[in-house]
Amino acid sequence: MSIDHTIARAIAVEHYLAGEEQAEITEISEGVENHNYKVVTSQRAFVLRIYNQANSVTGPRTTASILKELDFMRLADKFGAPTPKVIPTNAGDLVAQWPVGDHSYHFAAFRFIEASATQVTYTSEILPGIAQVVEGLYRASVALAVPEGKKDMPHGIMSRSMARYAALRPLLAKPSRLLTLVDELHAEAKTEERKLLTHASAGFIHGDLKLENIMFANEDNSAVTAVLDFDDYRYSFRIEDLALLIMRDIGKPTKCLLQTGLMHDLLEMIELPEFKDEIAQYLEPLLRARLMYDLLKLLHEDKVALAEQILSDKHVRELISSHLKSLHIQP
Repeated sequence: MSIDHTIARAIAVEHYLAGEEQAEITEISEGVENHNYKVVTSQRAFVLRIYNQANSVTGPRTTASILKELDFMRLADKFGAPTPKVIPTNAGDLVAQWPVGDHSYHFAAFRFIEASATQVTYTSEILPGIAQVVEGLYRASVALAVPEGKKDMPHGIMSRSMARYAALRPLLAKPSRLLTLVDELHAEAKTEERKLLTHASAGFIHGDLKLENIMFANEDNSAVTAVLDFDDYRYSFRIEDLALLIMRDIGKPTKCLLQTGLMHDLLEMIELPEFKDEIAQYLEPLLRARLMYDLLKLLHEDKVALAEQILSDKHVRELISSHLKSLHIQP
């Protein structure tokens, strides 16, 4: 038995609706990790989220892990990265479970954000709002308690990039300047990873920060109304949300923040001193490690032309200028 509209309605009726309150319930098609339904009554509208039993990145979900996600959202909102308000069940629970066949699925509800728009490309007008979001997430991460002794970061940029290099590099035997560059980026990443583990601050991060998960008041307004989809949150270096945002959609010049040329403008808008210090010390090594990760995938898939196209971008070349010089390639 799988999650469907009937189950969503049963959960809404039993746990969120009052008395004879009637509701229109429609499935929200966006998102692949969970099942989301918009519930509309004469008085309110909210989103019912029925969680998949396991996150594709971080593994099995528990009540405690979802409560930590909701606490992260609360703190993000407090520190300037607005999030949808969590709606408790009629019994007062923020998270509850519903049996489906032999399994049990967690669910939670969130206020529906009205009259909002997602931005599909970067513009200078939305940068202040994005700066507010990344700084708010950083502050929330500092404030959010981390379990004592938690040190592993298997899903972080460095760990995943090193793992991909170990898995794919032996399969790429034909020498090329792209492979030489990948090898240089790998050597740098090994050194920088040790520095990060020793000195960089770590905590919970959003894990899936992208334009599609940031809602704006309208397409011409920099005001952010909500940051969505915290369910990929994980423990990693706090600066990683910013690094992932900058490198996402590499190869798509209007969608990749690095390739738009707006990255430095965004960084100038971040004001928190400790965050600015970490940006100065650790951001570029993380960006280059992520570039290695993406190049390895393209080379493995024999998409050499796209890899070359990415490396021809002037902003990418600026990021790896020292490596280009060592390979006797004009930066």
